[in-house]
Amino acid sequence: MIDLFSGCGGITAGVDAACLDMGIKLEPVIAWDIFKHATDVFQGNFPDVEIYSMPIESIIDGERGAPPTKNEQEFLRKIGEIDLIAGGPPCQVNSNLNNHTRGTDPRNLLYLRMARMIEIIKPKYAIIENVAGVRRAKQNVVQETGNWLESIGYSVVEGLIDGEKIGVPQTRKRHFTIASTESSLKLETFQERDVPERDIAWAIEDLLDAVDSNDVFNSPSAANETNIQRMNYLFENDVHDLPSELRPKCHQNYAKHGPSGNTYPAMYGRMYWDKPSPTITTGYSCNGRGRFVHPKKPRCLTPHEAARVQTFPDYFSFGNCTNRTSLNRMLGNAVPPLMAKHITTNLLS
Repeated sequence: MIDLFSGCGGITAGVDAACLDMGIKLEPVIAWDIFKHATDVFQGNFPDVEIYSMPIESIIDGERGAPPTKNEQEFLRKIGEIDLIAGGPPCQVNSNLNNHTRGTDPRNLLYLRMARMIEIIKPKYAIIENVAGVRRAKQNVVQETGNWLESIGYSVVEGLIDGEKIGVPQTRKRHFTIASTESSLKLETFQERDVPERDIAWAIEDLLDAVDSNDVFNSPSAANETNIQRMNYLFENDVHDLPSELRPKCHQNYAKHGPSGNTYPAMYGRMYWDKPSPTITTGYSCNGRGRFVHPKKPRCLTPHEAARVQTFPDYFSFGNCTNRTSLNRMLGNAVPPLMAKHITTNLLS
């Protein structure tokens, strides 16, 4: 397996779990990402993997349909046979939170670099993950990739997979392009629900009293006095939404948003113990970045809790990263391993 734009290894962790269940030995060959803290975590969990940190286009530099370039030929000689290529090209460019370059950002074209890599390596399987908004990219990267892979012999499906419906304890919908030379694929196969909906309690109930101020992984970010007061208000009044008058002025807009006056209603909100978590983003450690106040405690989630909501198993170690900003980034950007496991299980079955 090759994991492109690998981050800390969410996809590989899920593929590994699926393979383990099926009696298949997974050999991650390459993890490719420019984020060193994340690839350090990846290699800590998969010690034999080789890390590539250069831009993918510096090696996979040929045009689709053309013979492999010199760089590509050298790469092919080095890696040997690959069964699966998976990855999530940078998704922030397509996020609903990006109001500037969404749909036109040149990083969208990295999606097509994955298509080129699949073309020259010819794995049996490919999985490409992104946010739901990727289909709106003006470069038409999803459609172009799917059409290209079909033209070179792959069965291809693409569409949204809802994490809630496959056991992920958060409201996380992601777009996947899935390809195979081994069987004819149907999108419904990957969207089927095989477990009950899971609430956040399922993920983090046993961590309620596990906070350790001396351990970055098991402690929440320090909040300023104003945000502490906002969190305390939610619990003192047993509510989940912060009233408008306690929000920053920039989040108060009565004229446009009615009597609630809240431009972003979930901001500063408290999660529900008996419902799935909102989508974990890189801002999960700050109550001003979404509904990220812990359901039972006047604080935000710890990295350990965020990892649980993202379905990283406890045996997956983040222990060699003690930088909170890096932990937030890698956890918020990760593909939940349970999503990758679900897709891989159905792909290989």
